[in-house]
Amino acid sequence: MIKKMTKYSFVIFHKEADAFLKSLQEIGVVDVTRQKRAIDSLSMEKFEEIAQYNSAAKALKRLKDESLAAKVTIPAEKPLTENPVKRYQELSAEIERTKNNLALLKAEYKMAEPWGAFTEKNISDIKALGYKPLFYTVSKAKYEKEWENEWPIFTVNATEGKMYLVILAQNDEKPSLPVQEATFPQTSADVLLDEIKAAEEKMASCKSTLL
Repeated sequence: MIKKMTKYSFVIFHKEADAFLKSLQEIGVVDVTRQKRAIDSLSMEKFEEIAQYNSAAKALKRLKDESLAAKVTIPAEKPLTENPVKRYQELSAEIERTKNNLALLKAEYKMAEPWGAFTEKNISDIKALGYKPLFYTVSKAKYEKEWENEWPIFTVNATEGKMYLVILAQNDEKPSLPVQEATFPQTSADVLLDEIKAAEEKMASCKSTLL
């Protein structure tokens, strides 16, 4: 008995065409005709949406694997948002911004750590007494004790072969030391440490929401 054939038309992304046609032939489709046509705007929009979902799925799997490797607790499944891809993109962008900010904070903290904790009031109080704090770093090998006879030098810290010094100069005095003046950090190390902790918690929260 001869049965009437049913004709189907499929719109396939070119990268997936060969595998799709092969699967059709394997299930017994008699005649397969392949045509190359320009993709209309609606189809292109759907392909882009699929690509976004695939990209999001791969990134989430990678994040999940990294979290498991780091023994991070993965929260229970949450209901899908109305637009999961958009939500993923928003959170991914926030994670990237936080990651960049965290790198800057850590770099700033590394520079500020040797100078320890201070407040703007500490600096203003010194200036109110008629002194101008000048900051220097010098290697321990090049530091000369004789400098202490000429200037009121205070050692803030000594670490990794370096000495971190403060000289309280009066008026416009400028010590004639054979070392360059250091750039004093604008933000105290303890404040930066709090900001780093907050950024790390924000990063963890965003990743937890994604998972």
